[in-house]
Amino acid sequence: ASVRNQRANRRAVMCDVSETSATWANVLPLYKNTIAAIRARFDQEQGGHGYVGCHISHTYKTGACLYFTYAAKQILGNELDQYYGYKTAITDAIMASGGTLSHHHAVGYEHMPWMEQELSPRGVETLRALKESMDPKGILNPGKLIPPRPTAPEFAATTNGKDKAAVRKRDFGR
Repeated sequence: ASVRNQRANRRAVMCDVSETSATWANVLPLYKNTIAAIRARFDQEQGGHGYVGCHISHTYKTGACLYFTYAAKQILGNELDQYYGYKTAITDAIMASGGTLSHHHAVGYEHMPWMEQELSPRGVETLRALKESMDPKGILNPGKLIPPRPTAPEFAATTNGKDKAAVRKRDFGR
């Protein structure tokens, strides 16, 4: 964890960042929708209190990287659920607003519920086939990038945005 997060956690404050990229046409709507999603969480849990900021960290001819920082008082005894509630609200807003799942922080198990939305079902299967061909024993970062193969009809329903938190807890213990 970063020094900032360690200091905040000692003071019972949850803080983190989420970053994305978007085309110039989507930058302002994405910003507004993501800020609104974070503030809605503040209203729901914190009586409207919390901190959210955003800056553009990288610019390109076609768009930019938006870097959101947020903080709220931790709900003691419910820290992980609280964190994943913010993570889900923010990522849902980013994806619904035409942003990418990540810009430069990469993707991993926390982003897994959105991988199919980011890449498409065919894109996930292509990535899975590539990994299986290059890592047939599955020893390189198992479970960190590619969602597990669907094993039940309810899996498809939950990964299409209906209950990402339940998928995370069921498949990744978080």
